[in-house]
Amino acid sequence: MPPPALKGYEIVSEIPGGNFGSIYKAYSAKGGKTVAVKTLPAHLAKDDRLCARFRREAEIMQKLDHPNIVRVLDYAEEGNFRYLVMDWLDGMTMEKEGLPSSMVAWKLVWKPENIPSS
Repeated sequence: MPPPALKGYEIVSEIPGGNFGSIYKAYSAKGGKTVAVKTLPAHLAKDDRLCARFRREAEIMQKLDHPNIVRVLDYAEEGNFRYLVMDWLDGMTMEKEGLPSSMVAWKLVWKPENIPSS
């Protein structure tokens, strides 16, 4: 189910494979670039504990600044609909790799070029 109209963002397509919610490729009118929009499903948005967890994720991610961590650009709540907006990263997908998301993350972290030398 596509999200409602998001202020300042135009949904382009849904990205398969979200574990906790849905992920959409979108265009930011304000930023003039492609972004990723992660949503909290409506049935989970009824749980105050999960909403707080989703909000904390956004708040913490907005404070992080590292080349190996995707940036969170925005967070919003519109009624029972919650979403965060992240930088869009082109590259491999879980489907192309044939791996679950945790395996893709592990594989990326342990690439030799990502491990700092002593």
